[in-house]
Amino acid sequence: MYPEQGGESDVVTVYRTYENGMYRYEDDYGAILIRPAYEEQVRTFADQYLPPEGIKIYTEIKSGGAAEEEAILNKVSAVTYIFMDDALCSEQYEAFLKAVPDWLTENCQGVPAGIYLRMAESEAWKQIGRSDYEDKLREDIYTEEAECAISGSGKVTVY
Repeated sequence: MYPEQGGESDVVTVYRTYENGMYRYEDDYGAILIRPAYEEQVRTFADQYLPPEGIKIYTEIKSGGAAEEEAILNKVSAVTYIFMDDALCSEQYEAFLKAVPDWLTENCQGVPAGIYLRMAESEAWKQIGRSDYEDKLREDIYTEEAECAISGSGKVTVY
């Protein structure tokens, strides 16, 4: 059974530490709780440029934040992949790519974050899911790719 915010593809890492003669256990389950709120804010931005039915957004939370934080983008380091259906998004791709660096600058100051864009033909796009998107990153199925990132110091790069 999985919590409402999680799913079978989620991975939780448990760390065992030894301090003051005692073992303690910590986990990164909080990242799973933060992910939906983070992805919702990225989706709100993406929906301004791209048709909602043509995008899939998957985020890996790297560090920071709490599930109830409102300004989550400024508190959480994350990598977000936006997979786009070529048939639905190709005309808006350039405008969206141009907008991403400014959005990162306005919304993600103080923490490293990345938005990685991947456009694929419809059939390949349909095969990408939350449980296997990381495996699909290495496949040669993309018609367009870009990587936009902001460093903790605020430097934005686009590749």
